[in-house]
Amino acid sequence: NFNSEILNAGLEQTILASATGQQTASDSETLATNQLTFGSASVTIVNAPPVPATLSGRVYVDSNGDGTFDSGDSGLGNVVVALFDSSHNAVGSPQITAADGSYSFTNLAPGTYSVGEVKPTGFFETAVNVGTVNGASSGTSSGLDTINSIVLDSGSTGVDYNFGVQAPVGLSGTAYVDQNNDQTFDTGDTVLAGVSVQLLDSTNTPVGSPKVTDASGNFSFTGLAPGTYSLKETPPAGAFATAANVGSINGSPVGTASDSQTISTIALGSGQAGTGYDFALGQFGTISGTEFIDNDANNSFNTGDSPLPGVTVQLLNAASQVVDSKVTAADGTYAFTNVVPGTYTVHETDPGNGLVPTSSTIGNDSGTQVGVDTISSIVIGNGTVASGYNFGTQSNIPPIVQVRLAATALDGSALPSTIPGGSKFWLYEYVTDLRQPTSDALGVEEAYSTITFDSSKFQVVSPLTFAPNYQFSESPSNGQAPTNLANVGAFAGTTSFPSLNLGNQGSQEQLVFQVELEAVGGGSSDITVGLPTSTPLNPLGIAVFADPPALDSPLLTASQVHFIGLSNLQTTEPTFVSIDSPVTVTNSSTAGATTPLNFTVHLSQPSPVPITVTYTTQDIGSDNAVGGNTASTPGADYVLPDFDGTPANENVGEFTIPANTQDLTVPLVQAIGNSLNQADKSFHVVLTSADNNIVVSQSANSSQAVIQSAVPQPTITVQPTSGSEGDVATFSVTVSAGSGQTITVHYETTASSPQSAIPGTDFQVTSGDLTFLPSNTGSTQTVQIALPFDPSEVPPTTFQFVLSAATNATLSGGQSQLAVLGTILPPATGSLSGFVYHDINGNGLRDAGETGYAGVTVALTGTTIFGQQVSLTTTTAADGSYVFSHLVAGHYVIKETQPLIFLEGLDHIGTQGGDASVQDQFTIDLGNGVAGTNNNFGEGDVNPNMFWWPYF
Repeated sequence: NFNSEILNAGLEQTILASATGQQTASDSETLATNQLTFGSASVTIVNAPPVPATLSGRVYVDSNGDGTFDSGDSGLGNVVVALFDSSHNAVGSPQITAADGSYSFTNLAPGTYSVGEVKPTGFFETAVNVGTVNGASSGTSSGLDTINSIVLDSGSTGVDYNFGVQAPVGLSGTAYVDQNNDQTFDTGDTVLAGVSVQLLDSTNTPVGSPKVTDASGNFSFTGLAPGTYSLKETPPAGAFATAANVGSINGSPVGTASDSQTISTIALGSGQAGTGYDFALGQFGTISGTEFIDNDANNSFNTGDSPLPGVTVQLLNAASQVVDSKVTAADGTYAFTNVVPGTYTVHETDPGNGLVPTSSTIGNDSGTQVGVDTISSIVIGNGTVASGYNFGTQSNIPPIVQVRLAATALDGSALPSTIPGGSKFWLYEYVTDLRQPTSDALGVEEAYSTITFDSSKFQVVSPLTFAPNYQFSESPSNGQAPTNLANVGAFAGTTSFPSLNLGNQGSQEQLVFQVELEAVGGGSSDITVGLPTSTPLNPLGIAVFADPPALDSPLLTASQVHFIGLSNLQTTEPTFVSIDSPVTVTNSSTAGATTPLNFTVHLSQPSPVPITVTYTTQDIGSDNAVGGNTASTPGADYVLPDFDGTPANENVGEFTIPANTQDLTVPLVQAIGNSLNQADKSFHVVLTSADNNIVVSQSANSSQAVIQSAVPQPTITVQPTSGSEGDVATFSVTVSAGSGQTITVHYETTASSPQSAIPGTDFQVTSGDLTFLPSNTGSTQTVQIALPFDPSEVPPTTFQFVLSAATNATLSGGQSQLAVLGTILPPATGSLSGFVYHDINGNGLRDAGETGYAGVTVALTGTTIFGQQVSLTTTTAADGSYVFSHLVAGHYVIKETQPLIFLEGLDHIGTQGGDASVQDQFTIDLGNGVAGTNNNFGEGDVNPNMFWWPYF
């Protein structure tokens, strides 16, 4: 018998019991279960209240990464752990783990629970461990922070519901210049900033952005999840990789140097830091210098010397192998960059053009001269800048010796061309340079030492005798003419001048010789002084003057021969005349009005005398003028000025370049205005000849001249309006506003590549002309092209709509023709649709009353049967529906982006069939014109983490 009190579990109650119905004893019992035992008898309490349950576990640092709490692991305190019931409602307040990482939820009513961990700051979640209830496993893990479906009966105890985390890891190292080349960062090496180092995960996927070494050469990656990593270095400009040094973790080396730029398989456990992952680099050096013409022959590049372009200089390594070559620039310089440290040789090849190497110069670094064209033993270290490795050259072409003959009577009076027998006259012979030997220039031989005079070089009637002296003088260094002629010897003879020993003086300055001759004949015989009788009459520029010119007279230098590579002398290159204006344009809007077209004429070097140049105008033929290609008509579109006072020839003219003038701007043509909107007219102005031995440049002897209308021509553009599915393609042709002229343009359809439609089968082959009358210019006309598409065959995709032959207008961009692609689209009548919804009963079917979810992203990718790539994205409507329409038959994948607020549910493939084995994804082969429906993505209840997370 029991008293009529309510029995409460967990409280002490006084129980009265008697076998005879009378109270015989009293007992105090704590109701821990629903049964009481009295001696050998027991009493069952019916409808006893449930006994509380408990749930406990811990959060631990998984130091060894095995996913279980075991030896070596440690608990982690101050981590938030929350409990939820089967409806995903929070149960009580979250627990904060103790210092040993433990937590415990007590006084729990029997039921199904979930427990979740809030990720501790600075740690990575790595494992969840489903525990046991009264010794039996209960629950399922969800991700790395939640355990669901934990069933607790009355009075049961759940233990070991644990969460494993790991501390972040890091990697660091240094980039350095390996000065001693021992592939180790040690004394003497220098750090290198600006080196890019990329971190990669175990799949060789980059992790974040690269790090760039700082001023101390250091880099570091911190806050990384434990795992296996690789480091890959990219050298900066001017450097190259030489070695990768594997670092250490807790004092032990970890990783593999895959190559000089990569360290792989670096395994980092919880909280570990890898250091000393260093990269050794070298720095490229440079070797540079100048190739020059040593005009002053001092074996040094200085003022007055000429830079020499176009010479090939070779770089050879220690094994005498050519590793690079450079051609000297316009200023004579060359430079070898990206030179790997080592020992090198620089070699100058044959400079050509009559030049020979004469000197080599060791620059600012090491080196040994090996002859005049080679410098060896150049030691390049890291970043060495070796400059000043110069090569000098001089001419090996015998200079043409310029000679002037001046004849005069002894008293200085004028000398007739016929000299009476017995009279005397002076012969002045000017030799402008004696720096190189020659054997056929008016008797000059071995110019450095000896000159021989040859009387056979000019014509006489009777033999000559020579006065007993002759003289020579050096030209002063200030460039003035010589004044004192020193007597250097005496001779006699009748057939030739004696040789003259010059010593070393011939290699220094300009020399002038004065020789006195006496005409001796038989009584009254006369001497005729003149030019050689052989042809050409004046092969060496010999001149005989009736009056002796002064030594500084321009007559003695007017036709001076040019030299190469000699100080204060001109080059052997002749003087060229050319037109520097590549295109000269004028606008003309009034018929009959003339406008000068100015051209700039250029001499490669000024002439001391005026130069007369002739020129013509020529049709440009098939050349394209600016804005058009219509040739001008002489006399109708342009005339040439009358420079010489004679009746002007409309095709041929001449002009004069004044003495000592290098550039001259001349109105060579006067354009006559053409009518409005007439096509631009064009022609060439061509230089044909010049006097005074001036050469017309063949590379720049003409200039295009263009006469444009002042009113711009209308412009024609074309664009397709759309593609078509076996119907028509429409093209819009637009003409900008004109000025009252009729405009026509031709069109035609042609095949295109690479996916060319078949003419006549896939598109209409047609051509025609569009006419825009003055009243409708500035408007648009359309052309429709029929596309007889056959859906049974795989279609090509494109063809061309081409415009050409525009009249009174230009095509867009000034092109001669304008082509636009037309696109033939295959039939697209298929579709795929479905819903994203709340699958309340979890049966994977969209039942009545189950609502849809709006705003969920759904993507469609795939390939059509025609090989076209498809990539589409949409979001669900208010009722959870989505649809992809206008689809061509093909292979597709529909993929849903799982909304984080909901738990995963069951998906269901639609009416067209396919594969739904991958969560949130359908793989479908869609037939032609098939409309697939009910490709549905089911979602579970609200994810509880999305509710309690913001509060912690």
